[in-house]
This record gives sequence, structure tokens and C-alpha cells, in this order.
Amino acid sequence: MTLRNRIHLFFLVTIGFILFGFSVAFYLLARNDLYRESEKELIAILQTLKASAEIDEGGIEWEPAEKPVHFFEDVSHEEIRWLVSDSRGAIVDHSKQLHWNKKENRKFLDFAARHPYLEEVRWKGSTWLIIQDTIGLSSDQFAMPVLQEQSLAKSKHQGLQITVAISLRPIMLQLTKIMVTIFVLSIGLWIAIFFAGRWITRRALSPLTEMAILVQQMTPSRLSQRLREPRTGDELDNLSQSFNRLLDRIQELIERQKRFNTDASHQLRTPLAGMLGQIEVVLRRDRSIEEYRRVLQVVQERGEYLKKIIESLLFLVRDENQNACINLEKIALSDWFDSFCHLWDDHPRKTDFMWQLDRSPCWIRAHPTLLSELISVFLENACKFSDLGSPIIIRLQTFPDQATIEVIDQGVGIPEDDLIQLFQPFYRSKNSKSENAEGVGLGLAIAERIVTFFQAEIQVKSVLHQGSNFKVVFPRIRDSE
Repeated sequence: MTLRNRIHLFFLVTIGFILFGFSVAFYLLARNDLYRESEKELIAILQTLKASAEIDEGGIEWEPAEKPVHFFEDVSHEEIRWLVSDSRGAIVDHSKQLHWNKKENRKFLDFAARHPYLEEVRWKGSTWLIIQDTIGLSSDQFAMPVLQEQSLAKSKHQGLQITVAISLRPIMLQLTKIMVTIFVLSIGLWIAIFFAGRWITRRALSPLTEMAILVQQMTPSRLSQRLREPRTGDELDNLSQSFNRLLDRIQELIERQKRFNTDASHQLRTPLAGMLGQIEVVLRRDRSIEEYRRVLQVVQERGEYLKKIIESLLFLVRDENQNACINLEKIALSDWFDSFCHLWDDHPRKTDFMWQLDRSPCWIRAHPTLLSELISVFLENACKFSDLGSPIIIRLQTFPDQATIEVIDQGVGIPEDDLIQLFQPFYRSKNSKSENAEGVGLGLAIAERIVTFFQAEIQVKSVLHQGSNFKVVFPRIRDSE
């Protein structure tokens, strides 16, 4: 099932539940309102019947002629039944719809006796609402109404009992019509929403469909293609922008990989060709021992150079899982610098080094060997690109939340245009080429990889013909960590 169909189905199911809930609520409200109106009508009929009784000192006299109640016999009140009886159970009066035959009368009397209060009951195959009230005496002083001729009832009574019942059949018919109407309207509305929803979902998801088609057409040779951004400011717009940024990073990574492969093959081919050329020349004829020794020395130098390139390349192509196997240690920088300084005791420019070290206790999380490799890269570059005798400053500073290590030289500097590409493998700035400095062009790339592994930050400042400043910012850890 496609995403569009799933959204459409979810939309239809939701609308269906909403329509069902609305229909049920509307039906219950209508039913409650109609029932309330029937109860009011029933009470009004009861009060009108009670008003037909005249109370005086001699007793209670039923006077329907003076206060007629015949309006209850209208066609609209075909389902109204009422009965008036005295305290002895004699029937004083009743509605015309209550035909005077024993079978039906007995049923109504039983019906009235069992349900003396406002109550909804079943009688004569339909639902009725019944109410009963008394005049002059309490309800427990009245006898069960008995069948006798109406003329036998006295004109004066100690008390009267009035029973009124109204059929709910019209309400049921009206509720049935309401239910059918609601059902038909809900089905019609649901069908209309079905077709409108398909159009809406198709229109809303059309940018996503276009994205999917364009992504399917993308190949490694066509990475320059980008998704069309709908500019709607919603999630689809964010998706297209994020995907385009991902494509930018992928394209940049692939282009860097192509340049890396080209540069690596060139850097590996050059010393290898030199080694083979020397060997080929020396094998053309017999040579002296000194000549063989010279060629072997050249081969050894080229081999060492080639080994350094290979080791650097292997470090750069390590994945994150391999780096995770290297355990970072808690290192006290002041103690580490004591051992690191001794590594440079035999360097020809030892006297140019100026060690400015903050000896306050400071700990970082790093790997000692990789940290030595990192700072050595900066020191070697400072020695290559500065004049003999010019100072090279190695500065350690500590702050509450971080520690910084800087290597500052007064050499040729780096052009501003070269700073962006400075950490790319095999990239060499214009000044390094003009100075004919030795190296494979991988030192700063390795330094950047190490800094990333340490979760640190590298900053470079350089002024042409004045020198460079390479700073590494480490997050500082507490003594207890």
C-alpha cells in the first residue's frame, strides 16, 4: 500500500469515527429533547385534568362540562389516554380513545396500577409514558379502579385519582426519520470526502512523489541533480532541503575521494618509479660495491618515503569502528609535555623552540601517542616553513573549561585562499611548493583526523610572510573523572 493510500485510509477511518460519534450524539440529543417535550406535555395534560375538578365543603365534584378537556381529542393527540377514578375505585371519567370494553379497559387499569408514577413502559405493542396524581386524598387511600358503569359514580367525591398516559410512537417514528436522515447524510458526506480526500492527498503528496521519481533517476554519475524545493515552509520543504544538503556532502565526499585517489596514485607511483629506475640502471652492467651501496641507499630512502605514505594513508582510511578500539586516557598535560619535550632534544632546531607551559594541574582525555603525533605535525611544519634561528613557540594554556596547545612560527605564512583546503590529503599551499619543502602532504590531514577523534577543535591563523599559529582546543575534564 502506497503512502498516499495509507494516509487516505487513515483520513477516511478518522472521518468515519467522527461522523459516527456526531450521529450518535445528535440522535441522543434529539431523543432527549423529544422525551423532555413529551414529559412536559404529559404534565400539562395532568394539570389541565386536575383543573376540571371543583373542590368545595361537600367534597370534590368532577365538572368536565364547565371546564372542557375535549381539546385532548385532537388528531394530534390520538395517542393520549387518561382515566379519572374515585377513592372507592369507581371510574368517574376517561378519554374517548379509551374504548369502553372490558378487555381493553382491564388492560389499562392493570397498566395504571402497576405504573403510578412518571415512567416509560410497554403497553398495547408500543412504548407509553405514564403519570398519576391524586386530589383530596393520598395515593395509598385509593382503591384499585373497578369496572362499573360511569353513571354509578357519585357526583361528590372524597378524592379523585387521575392517570394519564401518552404513547411515544410518534417520537419513535420521528427518531427513526432522524436516524435514517443522519445515516443517509453521513454516507453521502463520507463518499464525498472519499473522492475529495483522494484529490487532496494526491495534491498534497505530489512534491513527495516528484522527489521519489527524481531520486530513482539519480546515479553516481548524475549526483549534480537536486530535488526541487517546494518552498512551502512545511516538513516536505525541510525534507527536500535536508536531502539536498546530504547530496552536497555526498558529492563533495566523492569528489574528495576522486582527488584523493588521483593524488595517492601519483604519490605512490613517483617513489616507486624512482626505485625501479635506479634498480634498472644498476642492473644493466656490473657496478662497483660503492655504486651498489649508493643505489641501495637511494632505494632505502625511497622505500622509507613510500612506507610513510602508506602508513599515513592507512591511518586516514580507518573507519570509526577501528578508532573506537583506541582507548582514550586521562592525561595530565604538564607531565605529558615533560616527556614530549625530550623527543625533540636531538632536533637541529632545538635551540629555536620556546616552551611556554602553564604548569597548573590540567587533565584532558586523549591518547598519548596520537597526541605526540598531532603536536609533532605542527612542529615539523613550523621547522620546514620558517628560517633557521627564528623562534618557534609551543604554548600551553589552561582555562576553567578547556586547555589549548599552540604552535607559533615566524615563517612564510599561508595565503588566505589556501586555508580552506589546508587539511585535505596531499594538498600543499603555494608557499610550500615554492619553498620546495619535503613531505607527502598528509600531515595536516592526519592532524585533523586526530583532533576529531579527541573531540577537540583546531584553529588556524596565518599572515603571509609573518608566520602561522596552529591552536588545538581540548575540553578539560575534572580531576575526579
